[in-house]
Amino acid sequence: MNRRVGFTLIELLVVIAIIAILIGLLLPAVQKVREAASRARCQNNLKQLGLALHNFAQASSNSSFPLGMEMRPNSQQTTATFFIRLLPYVEQTALYAQWDFNNPATNTSATQTASRAATLVPVFLCPSDLFTSNPFQLTAAPNGGPGGYSIGSTASSNFTAGFFSGTSYGGNYGTGSYFLRNTVYPVNPNGIFFLSGPDAALTPGQAGSTLTASNASHTNLQAVRLPAITDGLSNTLAIGEKSHVDPLFDGWTSANSGVKIHQVSAWAWSGGLKGPAHLFASSVGQINYKVTSATGNFTQQDLRFQTWGSGHLGGVNFLFCDGSIRFVSDTLSTTTLAQISTRAGGEVVTNLP
Repeated sequence: MNRRVGFTLIELLVVIAIIAILIGLLLPAVQKVREAASRARCQNNLKQLGLALHNFAQASSNSSFPLGMEMRPNSQQTTATFFIRLLPYVEQTALYAQWDFNNPATNTSATQTASRAATLVPVFLCPSDLFTSNPFQLTAAPNGGPGGYSIGSTASSNFTAGFFSGTSYGGNYGTGSYFLRNTVYPVNPNGIFFLSGPDAALTPGQAGSTLTASNASHTNLQAVRLPAITDGLSNTLAIGEKSHVDPLFDGWTSANSGVKIHQVSAWAWSGGLKGPAHLFASSVGQINYKVTSATGNFTQQDLRFQTWGSGHLGGVNFLFCDGSIRFVSDTLSTTTLAQISTRAGGEVVTNLP
């Protein structure tokens, strides 16, 4: 009699189990390789931004980096951000040539294809920063409100609703806070980028964080010159990553402004009270800080706006003023973070990789 040759049920189950184990071992390896590639691309982006900064400084009359956020006289509108000023140095000369610096509102449109501010600039985006949508639309609603941007009670005329494109990076604002409700933090623009204008300044601690001319630390600030970075270019942060994933933050804002964390990232922000949240970060909070409550806390919200973060495991990529790139652990002490956030603090930097 002929015998049938085949696998028994036990043998088949063993083979399936072995395949499952191999797949289980392979997937983390693939994810690790993918993340390593994303981290390398992010570092390359920062390297390009570092070259852009130094090319800008070389082209300027006084060897200075661009201002972080140029305010219009007697207005809360933004003439230009440092991202806009760097466009010619990151292969975006055509976009820069189209920019309207006299009437910034025309750079934003309710039609995505017509909005210059909605242009996706690859070097401004980290592949590990997972935007829910990009570009995104921001609508104007009184005092924020569901679906509207929280711009405060006096600034609605300075906010241009429309489509914006996000960025994964922010400029070093220093050790201070540009706004933080119910908490006393100094407005201390001792970093590399800050907002400035003949009549515009930022006063913290007020509802809406009103821009006024009363704070001398922000009035008539000049762009930072390289010789003014006396702590050393290799010891001073220039640009770092900001994370735009925070489910608890998004869950809470759904009940008030309706704005999600990924929408607080417009590199071409045109005006209104939340401009610094789009463009800067500081050492006021721990790296990769996330809100801890979905029920709402304005202090946590404002702190979340200002902290560094990334989609990379364990830390963030930083560009230093000398053009070097370093991956800094999110366990870095806030003391050391503050030391590398000042340009002329005279600190001796320790415990930095």
